[in-house]
Amino acid sequence: MAHKYVLKLTGEERAELEGIAKGTRGRQSIAAWKVQRARALLKCDQGEHGPGWPDHRVAAAVEATERSIQNWRKQAVLEGPLSVLQRKERSRPPTPRKLDGEGEAKLVQLACSAPPEGHSRWTLRLLAARLVELEVVDSISYETVRRTLKKRTEAVAEEDVVHSATAERAVCGADGAGVAGLLPPLRSASAGGVHGRAGGAVGQLVTAAGTHEPWPYQADRLRVCASRDVHGVDVCRTAGLLA
Repeated sequence: MAHKYVLKLTGEERAELEGIAKGTRGRQSIAAWKVQRARALLKCDQGEHGPGWPDHRVAAAVEATERSIQNWRKQAVLEGPLSVLQRKERSRPPTPRKLDGEGEAKLVQLACSAPPEGHSRWTLRLLAARLVELEVVDSISYETVRRTLKKRTEAVAEEDVVHSATAERAVCGADGAGVAGLLPPLRSASAGGVHGRAGGAVGQLVTAAGTHEPWPYQADRLRVCASRDVHGVDVCRTAGLLA
């Protein structure tokens, strides 16, 4: 089947594409997507030194779809083969963020404050309306509010997990069965204050009778599970930091 867009590479174009198809330039690696497209164009070449493979064979060789091969070949004919190795610029600029750092801090403070009169708690729509009322933003959707609060909560969760001072943790074996209670303070200094780190931890078991016994298990064979009086990370913890 004859193609409308027939690719015929010059010697210079083939040399340039062959250099890219090798995958490296000196000690620097070339992006995989560029290597793939360069290989495809070399195999599509119907010039004097090109193999002129059909699209389905080229697609199978470079692990791409026939539609992609057709689009690359068309672009190479109309705009030049090297244009296929360049990312297209965005037709529209990226949408600016609705809330900058200061705006996010204000949102967190609102979420942690007392709800408006007549409401038992803040809702996403109430928070969005309040931000507009306070002239933090001109307009904002409740979905943007939800994503922002979710992002802040996840960011804090990666940094810190808060447990109450009186929390007791259950120690579970590899089979998931409970072993006994582990007092929170009894962790090695090498654990760095992080719960669950097994850096040579030494502790004591609290038996059902309330007595303390030496720790008889290897730390790397156990996992620590919150059993009672444990608080998860609350987005309100960030209010004081971001104010």
